Amino acid sequence: MLALLTDELDGKTLITLYISIGAAILLAAVIVTLCFTDKRLSSRALATAGVTLALSFVLSLFKVAPVTNGGSITLASMLPIMIFAYFYGFAPALLTGVIFGLLQFISSPYVLHPLTFFLDYVLAFSCIAIVPLFKKVIKNKTWSFVVGITAAYVFRFIMHVTSGVIYFNLGAIWAELPANTAITYSLLYNVVYLVPDYVITAIFGVILSATKALEKIQAYAVK
Repeated sequence: MLALLTDELDGKTLITLYISIGAAILLAAVIVTLCFTDKRLSSRALATAGVTLALSFVLSLFKVAPVTNGGSITLASMLPIMIFAYFYGFAPALLTGVIFGLLQFISSPYVLHPLTFFLDYVLAFSCIAIVPLFKKVIKNKTWSFVVGITAAYVFRFIMHVTSGVIYFNLGAIWAELPANTAITYSLLYNVVYLVPDYVITAIFGVILSATKALEKIQAYAVK
């Protein structure tokens, strides 16, 4: 704000400004969407959202980073907020995912371009809103949960790959790369950590559902 008042804006300040404005607008849009949903969030739902966000954030600290300046393989850090998403539906899950993405950005801020910020931290983590969309289509709870997890990770993968293509084409590490090279490298770069992270999350998801632990969590969180 001081830079704005004194008209001393450098490139980094401009990027931070655009990101802040965009994040505020997106959060406002998500909140407005929540206000028009039929199912209003109860105090228990808000408490559950807070607990699952905290658990996901703590689990994200237990990580292995097989790639530099990028994602990590975590201890199923997405699972708690995915459970919340599965119970409470699309709109609450969307807001929770955006908040989790912003927490990830705050804990380890790294951005080259405003568009990569929205792809990597806002849109990518909003993927958890996809998790509950299969409950009505697939009656088996275990299968619907796992399919939801899988679809969410596919969406997140697409967002990160797109961000990677932009990143490498902007010459973040090398000189500008040919389009095919940038796409190939971005695919490989994201496969290295996202696939193992998905496998860990899916395995724990199956265990929770198969052992009826998911139903017990639902009984506490929802009923």
